Amino acid sequence: MGREDAYKTGVEESRSFFLTVLGRFFTSFSTFLGMYFMLSRFNTVEGFTFEEVLLCFATVLMAFSLSEMPARGFDMFPRMLGNGEFDRALVRPRNIIFLVLASKMDFTRLGRLSQAILVFCYAIPKSGVVWTWDKIITLFSNDELRQPGIFRTVSHICGLFVLGS
Repeated sequence: MGREDAYKTGVEESRSFFLTVLGRFFTSFSTFLGMYFMLSRFNTVEGFTFEEVLLCFATVLMAFSLSEMPARGFDMFPRMLGNGEFDRALVRPRNIIFLVLASKMDFTRLGRLSQAILVFCYAIPKSGVVWTWDKIITLFSNDELRQPGIFRTVSHICGLFVLGS
């Protein structure tokens, strides 16, 4: 099954696609509920409030879902070797890593991404963090102390998918 066939199967069957996205949303929503119930009983965890924990949760969830969507091609790499698709990719005039990454884009991971965005929309104003430009840049990239932000974490998780294949 090629990229076009996988895309048609996943997106054109809109009911199945929507239900899969919704299922992924509710799967990660159970983690959110677990944190909610835990922090409703214990008000803080090591001094962090519920909203601060949600901010961390949304950052990790967004980074994981953004990295999981494109990096599924490396999970399918043994199959690409077995059916000869990798040989066809080698003769194409594109970067081979890009071709392997793009061979399987999993758009059903949008459920997790949408939950991460919703949690961000709730946690950012409620967390009590005074947002300045340096904190926003740190959240999405990294600062001089090399603390990971969302996009740096995405690259690390994609690297783990590559190593795990």
